[in-house]
Amino acid sequence: MKTPDFAAVRAEFPRANDKLWLGAAETHPFSIHHLEAIQRYSEFRAYGPGDDRHSYTPEMQAETKARFAALINAQPDEIAFVQSTTDGENIVLAGLGLPAAGGNIVIDDLHFEASKYLYTRLADSGQIELRVVPHRDWQIDMADVEAAIDDDTSLVSLALVSQVNGYKADIKRISDIAHAHGAYLYTDIIQGVGATPI
Repeated sequence: MKTPDFAAVRAEFPRANDKLWLGAAETHPFSIHHLEAIQRYSEFRAYGPGDDRHSYTPEMQAETKARFAALINAQPDEIAFVQSTTDGENIVLAGLGLPAAGGNIVIDDLHFEASKYLYTRLADSGQIELRVVPHRDWQIDMADVEAAIDDDTSLVSLALVSQVNGYKADIKRISDIAHAHGAYLYTDIIQGVGATPI
């Protein structure tokens, strides 16, 4: 495997000239390539195709879905484009009929802040019981997760890799526990994609 040209990669990120960025999901510097892609996409959304604006053809969307699916061991027809991870999580909740389904939802306190807000808001409205598994020295104890999940649990929602500190959850084990109680599992994988096998 060829060694990357790290100087060229670093040059793509102007803000990296004076800072080291270790977190890459919640808030991060854009690369020049990223900035140009967003500008092209914004022009397409504002003006539509034409005048050298990108058209984002169905073929390009299919290729993107296929590449991302391969990265996360999924099928292309399981991939949907959403504006943000939080939008995706809201769509999942609506699709599952939550919170109307009642019961409880289990999260951990290393989950993404916007997700924690979403579930806290649902709990504050009286629509669900929210169970937040606390961290112990910035790690989640599996015994605490198992104790929080019961037969009234509708959903277990957590991040594969926490944007708080990089803690990696044991998704397989948590999935087995959730499914043994008839609960769904939602996993925010964005912080781990490309760095952690999915």
